[in-house]
Amino acid sequence: MTPGVKRLLVLGAPGFLSAGATQINIIIGTNIASQEPGAVSWLMNADQLYQLPLAVVGTALGVVLLPMLSRRVKEGDEKGAMHAINRSLELSAALTLPAAAAFIVMAAPICDALFVGFATDALSLFGGRSSAFTQDDVRWTGWALAIYAWGLPAFVWQRVFAPAFFAREDTRAPMNYALLSIGVNTALALLLFPIFGFLAVAFATVFAAWLQVVQLAYNLWKRGQFRIDERLASRGPRILIATIAMSGLVWFAVRHKEVLAEALFGRAWAAVFMIAVGGVAVYGAALLALGAVKLSDYKAYSRNRKTF
Repeated sequence: MTPGVKRLLVLGAPGFLSAGATQINIIIGTNIASQEPGAVSWLMNADQLYQLPLAVVGTALGVVLLPMLSRRVKEGDEKGAMHAINRSLELSAALTLPAAAAFIVMAAPICDALFVGFATDALSLFGGRSSAFTQDDVRWTGWALAIYAWGLPAFVWQRVFAPAFFAREDTRAPMNYALLSIGVNTALALLLFPIFGFLAVAFATVFAAWLQVVQLAYNLWKRGQFRIDERLASRGPRILIATIAMSGLVWFAVRHKEVLAEALFGRAWAAVFMIAVGGVAVYGAALLALGAVKLSDYKAYSRNRKTF
C-alpha cells in the first residue's frame, strides 16, 4: 500500500463517518421505532419530504460555495475562508429557514395533499384505487415532519462547518463529534421512546444534529477560524423576519384552503400547492424589501467571484 493510499484512508475513513452521522442516526432511530406499528412508515415518509430541500441546498453549497472555501484554506487565506463560511451560512439560511417553517406550519396539509389527494388522482389515471394512506397516517407523518423540520437548518449547517475541518485535513474532530452525536441520539431515543413513542426518535435525531453543529462551530470559533461577520449579523435577522411573515400568511391560508379548493375543482392538494407557491412569492418579496438579499450577491455566487 502506497503512502498516498494510506493517507487517503487515514483522512477518508473519519470523514466518511462524520459525514454520515445523520444517516446513521436515522437508521438507529428507525430500528428503535420499529417496535411501534406503522412508525417506520411514518418516519420514512417524513424523511423523504424534508430530504428534498436538504438536497437542493446541499447541491447549491457543494457546487458554488464550499469548493471556494477549500481553495482559500489551501491558499492560506484564512480571512477569505471565514468569509466563505459566512456566505454559506447566509445562503443556506435564506433557502432552509422558509422550507423548515413551511414544514412546521403545513406539515399535515402537505402530507394529506401528497399522500392522499395527489396520490389518489394519480392512481385514478391508471385505473387504480384511492390512496391507502389514512388520516392517522397523515396525522402521525405530519407530526414527524414538523419535528424533523426543526432540525433542517442543522442538517444543512453540518455541511457548512465540516468542510472547514476537512479542508485543513482535520477529520478527527468532526469524527469525534459525530460519534458523540450518534451516542446521544441512541440514548435519547431509547430513553424517551417509552414515553413519546416514535416521535422520540425524530426528536433525538434533531437534537443530535444541533449538538453536532454547535460543537463544530464552537471548535472553529475557538481556533479563531470562524466569526459571524457584520453582513451575516445584519441579514440573518432579516431573513428570519421574512420567514415569520411568510409563515403567518401560510398559516392563515391553510386554515381557509377549502375556499381555494372550490375554485380548483375541489382539489385540496392543488390548493395546498398554490398556497406554497404564494408563500414562496411572499417570502421572496419580503427578502428583497427588507434588504436581506440582493440579486447582485447571487450573480457573484454564480460567477464564483472572489468578492462574493
